[in-house]
Amino acid sequence: MSVAATLQADFERARSLVMRYGWNTTCFQIVNPGIEHWYGSGGNSVVGYNSSGGVRVVVGAPVCSHQDLAGAADEFERDAARGGENVCYFGAEARLEEVYKNSTDHAHVLLGAQPVWDPGDWAGLVSRNASIRAQLNRARNKKVIISEWPVEKARNILNYISVCTSGSNRKACRRCIS
Repeated sequence: MSVAATLQADFERARSLVMRYGWNTTCFQIVNPGIEHWYGSGGNSVVGYNSSGGVRVVVGAPVCSHQDLAGAADEFERDAARGGENVCYFGAEARLEEVYKNSTDHAHVLLGAQPVWDPGDWAGLVSRNASIRAQLNRARNKKVIISEWPVEKARNILNYISVCTSGSNRKACRRCIS
């Protein structure tokens, strides 16, 4: 299998798990170029991460079913330890915090918060909140258009970014992107 085909298969596998089990706001970031993937032994979990200085910095939390989260995290951490690495979950949110709330082997630092709302009450939220109306008007005035992309279009852009961030193409692509 070619490198491109291998990368494509990995992308599809990770994306499939994200679409099936993704729950936190960072979960889709794991399909970005440059993110390494670790898959659980059962095949129903994926972790996106990058290693730096002996630490696997995880994008969010393991992507898997809610009931498999503790097991997937434990299996990932054991795999990291076998490789001489520690683990840091960044932007992991409440479910993983719940898994480790009583752990003496894990530390927890709250870095920020994000708004949460019920999409079923979107119209009510907009009518009650002037700042949201202002942001919507600002986007409308700037002619911002939101549309769902087909997978193929996203894949083409990810491939372009991958080419641009590798080796000798970096300089030329930076000029093109910026």
